[in-house]
Amino acid sequence: MTEDHGSRVLLIDDADEMRALIRRVLASDGYRIDDVATVAEARALDPRAYQAIVADVRIGQERGTDFVREIVAAAPGVAGRCLVITGGSLDAIPEGIPCLAKPFRPDQLLAAVRALSRHGEADWAASASAP
Repeated sequence: MTEDHGSRVLLIDDADEMRALIRRVLASDGYRIDDVATVAEARALDPRAYQAIVADVRIGQERGTDFVREIVAAAPGVAGRCLVITGGSLDAIPEGIPCLAKPFRPDQLLAAVRALSRHGEADWAASASAP
């Protein structure tokens, strides 16, 4: 069932198929998704504008975890809205950032993103309006 909550999700993954799958699952639940294939594209966006940020650990030659660390350092309130997905080791996951191991089921993805959205609702308005 689609819930039109209007929450925005930033999805960062270099695999076209994975982005399409995640986009389809989240859109079916009413999320609005901005998806990018590179960290450079993600850096051009304002992470504070998203209720959830889903980043793959490896994005081409870059690391999604480095991007997550950067945005959390710039806006600590964003930490509660980040989710890292990985098909590899969990060693590189920043402390305090939830992780979803691949392969995952659609219901697991939805549960993880819903938890981020709920956690981020309280601090979203304040950080989205910050300079």
